[in-house]
Amino acid sequence: VGPDTKAVINKYFGIFFATFQSGQIWGNLISYMVLRNSSSTVAMTNNSRELQCGAQFAEYKQKGMNRSIVVNSSTAYILYGVFMGLIVLSIILIILMLDQKRKWKRATVKDLLIDSRHFIISTFKQMKYLKQLLILPLAFWIGTFLGFVFAIFTSSFITCTLGLPFVGLIMITYGITASIFSVIVGCLGKYNLRVPCYIFAALLCYASYLVMLLWKPVPSQAYVLFILAGMLGIASAIWDPIE
Repeated sequence: VGPDTKAVINKYFGIFFATFQSGQIWGNLISYMVLRNSSSTVAMTNNSRELQCGAQFAEYKQKGMNRSIVVNSSTAYILYGVFMGLIVLSIILIILMLDQKRKWKRATVKDLLIDSRHFIISTFKQMKYLKQLLILPLAFWIGTFLGFVFAIFTSSFITCTLGLPFVGLIMITYGITASIFSVIVGCLGKYNLRVPCYIFAALLCYASYLVMLLWKPVPSQAYVLFILAGMLGIASAIWDPIE
């Protein structure tokens, strides 16, 4: 594979992941528009000082103080309906617009099983390469990073401090930065800057962790949550191709 081919491949993956990450923008925008008038907004904002948010957040204390997040049924059904409709629409678009090229045009079950076995064997053969094995711990760590962002950050920092509807609004920032930097990282691929990019992503990630550990979130400093979401989005844009 020549340098020009690698550059094209990197640019392709940059565009692909930018499109993929843009789902965070549209999905969170929809959730914010639907939930912004929900009854849980006032309850969470007025009582935000009764419970420590951020690194000291404990879900069991929230339940003990009767601060469980409640969204009225009609709002929940609207949100579920919108997302289910989008899922069905996406399936229809894939069926209609995706070019269905198959290796086996008239494949039998036996042919498909043989083909599947070939791919499984090829996958396990990669395990003999040290570089391939070293990617596994990194991929696992990235998975825990994403779990932290979408579970702990959204509940302990955003929901606890500002309320449930603001999860969508703040996480839009995550989607925007992730989409933009996916394209940037894809274009930088031809300059062999992979290691500096990974180091930059790690520094952003650890810096955001340090801020979240030391900072006590309050509604008057909501802008910090937007900055943190943007930093996490940049790190995600750099690391996502590994997964």
